[in-house]
Amino acid sequence: MGIWSVAGLFAGVFLAGWLAYEECPAQADSHETHPLTRNECAAVREMLEEGVPIGPGWRMFESAFEPGAQGVSGRFCRLLAVGTGEHMEGMKVRSAADIADYVAGTLRKADWAEGSFARRFRAEGQGRRVFALEKGRAVCRVTLLSHPVRAVAGQDAKKGDKNAPAALAPHQRAYWVGVDCFKH
Repeated sequence: MGIWSVAGLFAGVFLAGWLAYEECPAQADSHETHPLTRNECAAVREMLEEGVPIGPGWRMFESAFEPGAQGVSGRFCRLLAVGTGEHMEGMKVRSAADIADYVAGTLRKADWAEGSFARRFRAEGQGRRVFALEKGRAVCRVTLLSHPVRAVAGQDAKKGDKNAPAALAPHQRAYWVGVDCFKH
């Protein structure tokens, strides 16, 4: 895999993640959010690094919601892991569903749960899974994108097959996992 195909992979995955947030329906009531403190976000990051068996570490930075995104506005702390199946998959992780289960399970072990506020974020389809868990007034929205790497999307993926990503080799699958944590 050449440098340009790797750069294209990350550019495509970043764009897909950004677009995923614009497609989510807005709620009627808007809530102002604030990111978790740096220490609180670092604690969630440490939990994910210990509980989710994927290769890349979790990058941590602050960002803002798109206007009208799920009826919330403000800023959040983002924990991000990006890579191909070569980086994300292993003996315990074989699919996007496995990654989602590990992220949810790790947060649930620390008493995070899906409450009424978190349910507004639930969405699934076209290689995208979004859910949220909350603990007190803190919420972590998890967005997981899985799709064929752009270079193989047209040639090797089985068109019309809902299991097409599973039919690809690990280096032909791309993952984008964003965990956005905030207080409402």
